[in-house]
Amino acid sequence: MYHQEVSSLRSAFTMAAVLMTATLLPFAHAWGATYYVSSGIGSDSNTSTQARSKTTPWAHAPGMANCTSACNSYTPVPGDQFILRGGDTWSNASFTWTISWSGSSGSPIYFGVDQTWYTGASWTRPLFDMQSTAAGVNNIVINLNGGSYVTVDNFEVVNFRWTGIPAYGTAIGVRLNGTYFALNNLYFHAWTHDNPGVACTPSTLCDVFHIVNGSTALTANAGIVINNLTCDGSPSGTDSGMCTYAVPTVINSTARNMSNGFLLNGMTVTISGNAVGPINQSYDSNDHENCVETTGAQTVYLYNNLIHDCNAGVTVSLGGGSGQGPVNETDYVWNNVIWNSANVPIYIDTTPEPAGSAFMYNNTFVATGVGTCTKIARRNLGNMVVMLEENNLCISDTSNVRDAMLCDSTLDSADCGGATTIALTTNTVMSHSTATSQGFIVGNQYAETATTNATYQADTNLTGICSGPLVALCTSFNAVSRPASGAWDAGAYQMHSSGSLPQPPTRLSALVQ
Repeated sequence: MYHQEVSSLRSAFTMAAVLMTATLLPFAHAWGATYYVSSGIGSDSNTSTQARSKTTPWAHAPGMANCTSACNSYTPVPGDQFILRGGDTWSNASFTWTISWSGSSGSPIYFGVDQTWYTGASWTRPLFDMQSTAAGVNNIVINLNGGSYVTVDNFEVVNFRWTGIPAYGTAIGVRLNGTYFALNNLYFHAWTHDNPGVACTPSTLCDVFHIVNGSTALTANAGIVINNLTCDGSPSGTDSGMCTYAVPTVINSTARNMSNGFLLNGMTVTISGNAVGPINQSYDSNDHENCVETTGAQTVYLYNNLIHDCNAGVTVSLGGGSGQGPVNETDYVWNNVIWNSANVPIYIDTTPEPAGSAFMYNNTFVATGVGTCTKIARRNLGNMVVMLEENNLCISDTSNVRDAMLCDSTLDSADCGGATTIALTTNTVMSHSTATSQGFIVGNQYAETATTNATYQADTNLTGICSGPLVALCTSFNAVSRPASGAWDAGAYQMHSSGSLPQPPTRLSALVQ
């Protein structure tokens, strides 16, 4: 049994829309048809008409490396669905699986599953076993190359392995080169690597396995959404691997037991509903570990995330530290719970993105010792415009509220990103001992425990800004609606209106095979 994230309604609605399209358009080939694929009972010599039956499927999906005969000659069209039988296994020889066709806005091409069709006692994901064969043969598992409007759904990938120092862009789980891709319910785990045998350097990194890899050009990733992806390096790859690199939207996903979590870019970046951690030190001492990092963006929405045990590098880094982004990045950060960080919970780097702004509302930050809960690195390359923090809970042993929440006790503009406007209002700061005495502990993910907590009805009502992209601010991390009038609770949690305790945030994990 493995942990896997609960699918969001967006995934269900997407699948329903695809199925409805197939149902309403019975003359299937011109408008899309359903084809079945089974490594156990299929044959690639079956005609495309035969492959529309579960009793005469293909052995491989179009684009797989060893797809032959009628399977190889078929060209997918918008609205097509390719259903892989649950419980079947495709070995290393089937990969790279190259998908270079395009669907359309109303009729994406779907590569996924029908959970009523499986082998074995119950449904399990189709399994892609890379058989620990060194990268070079299976250096990319799925290559979405040049198309658009494609959905990939509900596959499990295991035993990926790389050796030495692979060239950039060659050790990849899913490569994204196109637009409007949806990756749903994917599970990557148990990858391995060999000792590189040569010296790793800052310019020649050894730890380069990206489970999902997009384009570093900000406008090239339009419409790409990753939903319910799980990256788990245990038991063999816990010192290596990056869950996502250069994608714009990651929701309801998990990155754990690896050396990098989610690195994102795009004109608009959304990071929501994710669980990140533990993130470990890489076997490559030159690697820069991060739980979450934006490498370039115009606008960032970071909310409702559970981030913890970032044991190396940076916990959350905003501002595009690699210099790929435009100027004036604006960050909106709310309802996040962050603890057990080797560095500060939120780090804003103004180096390549001068004149940006950051707005942080109702987060729960746990600093290390007397550390700060947020930090800005100005580096003398530009000033921020606005730095605003409101309604946050900061657990830190520093005696100065402003020092806990921002840069220093005097709010010196030179030390605070040179921001033109610095605003710290109604934030709650408590020491670690006080937090523990009030029940703010790891065991309940730092949730409130009683109406006597210092966070209860301690902060400003922000209903007036709960609109547009910030509409979710009026619902707390534990899915309680914040009151339309009257004081809000500090931090990411909100008591029920009756004053009852918040429910544990169980939405982040479930058990599946």
